[in-house]
Amino acid sequence: PQVQACYRMAHATVCSSARLGGRASGTTATIVVHDARRSRLVVSHVGDSRAVLLQCVGEDGALVVEDLTRDHKPELEDEGARIRRAGGRVVVVAGCHRVSPRKVYAPGLNMSRSLGDAQSHACGVSAQPEVTVRDISPEDRAVLVASDGVWEVVTSREAAELAHSFAPERAMEAAAKVA
Repeated sequence: PQVQACYRMAHATVCSSARLGGRASGTTATIVVHDARRSRLVVSHVGDSRAVLLQCVGEDGALVVEDLTRDHKPELEDEGARIRRAGGRVVVVAGCHRVSPRKVYAPGLNMSRSLGDAQSHACGVSAQPEVTVRDISPEDRAVLVASDGVWEVVTSREAAELAHSFAPERAMEAAAKVA
C-alpha cells in the first residue's frame, strides 16, 4: 500500500507540473528495494522499464536469467481489457500497439502504464504499479534495471551475459557497455 501511494503521488506530481509536461508526456518507473533485514527484493514498476535478476546455479555456476518485471504493453490481454473497460482502444500503428481514445485518431502511447501521460490515463493507462516480493537466494548475483531504450535493442539474456562478464567492482563499466 505504501509503494502504491508513492506511485500515485509521483503520478500526480508529474501530471500537475507544467515544466514536466505531464499532460502529454510521462515516464516509466522501476524500483528495486533490497530489504536486507528480511533478505528479500521488493520490485515495483509501471511501463516498459525492466528489472532482470542474474543467478549462478549448480556446480558449474551456470547463468540463469529471470525477468523480475513484465513490460506493460497494451497488447497484453489483461492490460488491453482494462484499457477497453475505461473507454480506450488498442490500435496498431506501424506495427506498434498503442493506447488511443475511442473516437479520436491520435498516435497514442505504446505502453499501458506510466507516470504522467494524463491524456492517455483518460483512456485506461494506469499509474498503478505491479509489486512483487522475492526472497533472495545464495545463487542471486545481480539485478539489472534499465529503460526501454536498452530492452528495445538487447534481450534480457544478452544484457545479463554482458554484465556477468565483468567483475562486481567493474559494475559501472558493465552498465555503460550494456547501454
